[in-house]
Amino acid sequence: MELVKIEQLLEAYFEGQTTLAEEEQLRSYFEQEDLPEHLQLYQPMFAGFQLAETEEADFDIKLPKEKINNFWFFRVAASAVIFLGLAGFFFTQNSGGYSQEEQLALQSYQEARETMMMLSRNLNQGAESVQLLDAFNTGTESIGLINQLDQSKNLIFK
Repeated sequence: MELVKIEQLLEAYFEGQTTLAEEEQLRSYFEQEDLPEHLQLYQPMFAGFQLAETEEADFDIKLPKEKINNFWFFRVAASAVIFLGLAGFFFTQNSGGYSQEEQLALQSYQEARETMMMLSRNLNQGAESVQLLDAFNTGTESIGLINQLDQSKNLIFK
C-alpha cells in the first residue's frame, strides 16, 4: 500500500500538484537504503535537493537601484506615432475615391456582371421554350390518342 501511495505522490510531484508536507514524505522515503529497483533512480535527485537546501551563499547579493518609471513617456510617444501614421494614411488617400487601378477593376466587374445577366436571361428564355415544346409534345400525343380512338370507332361501326 505504501509503495502505491509513493508512486502516486511521485506522479503528483512531477506535475507540480503536491503540498510541502507530501514533498517532505517523499524526501524521507527516499532517504531509506532499501528502495524498490524502479524507484532507486529518484534517490540521487532527492539527495541533491536535500543538499541544495543546506547551501548558503558566501557573498552579498547586490540589488539594482530602483529605476525611475518613464513608462508614461513611452505611452505618449506610441500614441503620437499611431496618430501621425493614421493622419498620413488618410491625407494621402485620393479625395475623389478610387485609384486608377481600382476604377479599372470596378469597370471590369460591371462588364462581367452585365455579360452574366445577359447570359442568364437568354438561358431562361431557352428554358421557357423547352417547356412550351414539352407542352406541344403532350398535345400532339393527345391528338394521336384521339386519332386512334377515331380509327377504332370507325372499325367498330363499319
